[in-house]
Amino acid sequence: MSAVAEVLEDELTEATEKKDKKSIRHFVTLIVENFEDMNKRFTMMFTFFTIGFALITLLITIFKFIG
Repeated sequence: MSAVAEVLEDELTEATEKKDKKSIRHFVTLIVENFEDMNKRFTMMFTFFTIGFALITLLITIFKFIG
């Protein structure tokens, strides 16, 4: 994660000092890509939790009727 922070810092420094449009675009792209990656992880985690809770509820219901 520190490598991403260093790249972002370098791009932001270059973008603000030189007012380079390419650096600004690259900086924004890096931030957006990292947020999309984080969003994908949260979506996957949410899916697994939902499936897990559904299975636990199903097992509890089945064992309640058996016992």
